[in-house]
Formats: sequence, C-alpha cells, structure tokens
Amino acid sequence: MITVFHGTTKLFKEFRPQDTIGTGEGKSKFGWGTYLTSAFATAVLYSGKGPGREAAGHYVYSVEIPNPVTNESKYFVLHKPVPSQVSSLVEKEIGQIKDRSALEWGNDFRTELETMLFIREYGRKPKGKSEVGTAQKLCADWFYKHGIIGIAWPQGKWPQRGLMMPVENLNVAMFHGSDIHITKVERVEVEFKAKSKNTPDKVTCIEKKNSERITIDIDAL
Repeated sequence: MITVFHGTTKLFKEFRPQDTIGTGEGKSKFGWGTYLTSAFATAVLYSGKGPGREAAGHYVYSVEIPNPVTNESKYFVLHKPVPSQVSSLVEKEIGQIKDRSALEWGNDFRTELETMLFIREYGRKPKGKSEVGTAQKLCADWFYKHGIIGIAWPQGKWPQRGLMMPVENLNVAMFHGSDIHITKVERVEVEFKAKSKNTPDKVTCIEKKNSERITIDIDAL
C-alpha cells in the first residue's frame, strides 16, 4: 500500500463519484476517476480549483491505495507501452485498434479506447465535453471489469517513454471508492497567489506558511 492525497472542499466518510468526480477539484484530463497525488501540496492546489476558490474550507485526505509501482498490473500506466494482454482483450471484445501507434503510449491508447467504446455504444464518435466524459466513464468501467482499478501517470513533466515514475512523483485516478482507504482528513489554511506578475488573474492555491493543520474526526460526520 502507499499513502497519497486528495484535495477538496467537501467532507465525507467515503469516496463517492458525486463528491469527487467532475466537480472542478480535479479535472478529468487523464480519464474518469477520483484524482489522487503523492504530493500534499498538489492536493492543496486542487482543493482551490473551480468552485473551490470561493469555499470556506479546504481539506486534504490522506488515503491508502495499492502501490502502482509494485502492483503495476492493477493500473493502466499512461506513459508506458500498452501491455499485450490489454490490447489483445480490446481487439477480442471491441474491435481492431486502427491506430497502431497508440500501442506505444498509454495515454494515446486510452483516448483511442474511449472513442472505440463510445462508438460501440452509440454508433458515432463523442462530441463535446459531456460525451467525452461519458466515453471516459465507459473506458473506466471496461478497465475495472478486467481487474484494473485505476490509471497512473507521473506528476509534472513525464519521463522518457517506458520508464516507470518514482513513487514520490505520482498521480492516479481511481475508478471506485472501495479501493481508497481514508486514514486522515486535515483542514488546511490556504491562500491564493498569482502565478506570475504578468498574469495576475491566474492564481494558484497554496497552503499558508506556518499555519496549523487541523485533523477532522470523520466518524463524527
């Protein structure tokens, strides 16, 4: 198991899609799921995304999940070539993978698979954010059916293709809350700072220096 973090403005006892997915506190750029990170500061940053900028409280959840590095078969890794067992299952169940180059890079394959699943379900390619989200959910459900519990990728700049990320620089998107075990919830004091002097309207959420983190009793919620 490994400890990772989730930033949000909500308090809850368990991770549910309606609380953590598509709410603005972790956009679905890399697929459908609850976004977690190995960096506490990144979790704080995501608590301030979207509506989080106006929220009264900001919380960081410490959670345990199966380690994506030592349990790589449980995750679909976005910056590595696609495992042959996955591509074989796709071609057996869904159809031929037309873009063969996608097999060399997991993130390209993910978007290809999302499109294939949407076409199978609706007879056409997805259009607009809502339908792309539907395609991402179809992909997550397909992965989960075959024993893959989440997506993993490096934080920040990705390393050379084929190299696994270090544990301390990791992001994941988990498909089901049942695979996420909450160990601690802390309220953090935050402030918003401009990313640069030239872009004062673009701000980032950071933890206030020397502020105290307050542990929340989730059993009392």
